[in-house]
Amino acid sequence: MSLLTSVCCKVSESILRDHIMGYLLENDLISNKQYGFVKDRSTMLQLLHMMDKWTDYLESGGQIHTIYTDFEKAFDKVRHGRLIYKLRAYDISDSLINWIQDFLTARQQRVRVNLSMSAWGAVTSGILQGSVLGPLLFLIYIIGPKYFRTVLEAVKVLAGYSNVDNIYTTPSRIHKNKISLITKKSCSVLVHH
Repeated sequence: MSLLTSVCCKVSESILRDHIMGYLLENDLISNKQYGFVKDRSTMLQLLHMMDKWTDYLESGGQIHTIYTDFEKAFDKVRHGRLIYKLRAYDISDSLINWIQDFLTARQQRVRVNLSMSAWGAVTSGILQGSVLGPLLFLIYIIGPKYFRTVLEAVKVLAGYSNVDNIYTTPSRIHKNKISLITKKSCSVLVHH
């Protein structure tokens, strides 16, 4: 039986996720502007909130310049060492960090091509997609504690560019987390009255 489909594993992950999320929210460590992967904050609620703000802004004669982006293989590129560093920066207990470290690092992979198999190799990056804990760990990795400059803040700073291609040539901390933006899925939209 796969660890990912194990009921015991999913229950353990759920307990751990709820405990960590409760800690982060109680200590105001996640921005109230973060909607994805946060309980009782849906992306639909975020869209309604933004539509409300944009409508007010347009009605007062303003214009809106928005950049839509997507990260390339984002869950696969989460570096375990950096994630553990960020968990420590959040002051997550050592026992929880050790559990998460074991959850992430005790994995190996190999490649099969036709009937040939490669040697086993350690997995040093990536969060298990389909796991209960994965989205929260990705959120922690991508936003970091409030005192870290985050990928999302870096994108916001770059919002003044009229051409989305400029994002990819601008030195920024977007690449500090080793996660790239997908140019083909990114666009810039200007809305005015």
